[in-house]
Amino acid sequence: MISGVKIKAKLFWTWLKHHWKIPAVVLYTFLMWLVFRKNATATLAVLEIKKESYKKEVDALNEAHKMEIEKRDKILAEYDKVLEKLEEKYKHNMFRLDSEKKARAKRLIEDYHDDPESLSKLMSVVFGIDYVG
Repeated sequence: MISGVKIKAKLFWTWLKHHWKIPAVVLYTFLMWLVFRKNATATLAVLEIKKESYKKEVDALNEAHKMEIEKRDKILAEYDKVLEKLEEKYKHNMFRLDSEKKARAKRLIEDYHDDPESLSKLMSVVFGIDYVG
C-alpha cells in the first residue's frame, strides 16, 4: 500500500511541475479573498459614494446647461425686440427722410422753375441722380 501512495505522490509531483500555475492561481485567489473579505463592505460603500457623487455632478452639469440655454433664449428674445424697434425706427426715419426730400425737391422746383438746366444739375447734386445733359 505504501508503494501506491508513493506512485500517486510521484504522479502528483510530476503533474505539479508541469501545471504549477493552476494551484498557484487558486492559492493566490484564496489568499486575496482572506485578506480583502473584511474590506468588501467598505469597498462597496466607497463605490456607492462615488456613484452618488457622479450622479450629483451630472445633475449639476445638466442644471448649468439648462440655465445657459435659458439665458441664451432670453438674450435672443431681447435681441429680437431691439432689432424690431430698430427696424421700426428705420422705417419711420426713412418715411421722414422721404418727406424731407419731397419738400426739398418742391422748394428747388419752385425756386428754379424758370431754369430747367440749373434745376436738373442741382437735383443731381442734391439727390445723387445722374444728370445726362
